[in-house]
Amino acid sequence: MSRGRISVIRDPAIASAAAKCWLARWHKGQGVKAIGIPITSFHAQDCGFCEYPVDKLIESIDEFVRWAGLKAPESIGEPVAMRESVEMFLTLPSHEQSRLVQKAQGYLDMDEQ
Repeated sequence: MSRGRISVIRDPAIASAAAKCWLARWHKGQGVKAIGIPITSFHAQDCGFCEYPVDKLIESIDEFVRWAGLKAPESIGEPVAMRESVEMFLTLPSHEQSRLVQKAQGYLDMDEQ
């Protein structure tokens, strides 16, 4: 599936990479920390999502959050079960989660993937 230039996101690592790009672009040039973490620590250079329009990027991230069960639709107001792929990603060791996100960002060489 695709929405404009960005495919619908179903992979938690890709969603994390896209969200990091959006956050970095939102704070661009402000030298800001996001939740106490310097933005350059997770988005030190352009990534594979930097070429996408911000509005399409945030739409895709928001759609993933709803699909993944991380945010209940406002009309329901009840918790939604988290998708299995998200639960599996969250059980990975943090270094493996980080590696998968960096791969999705396009920061790793083919040898490191």
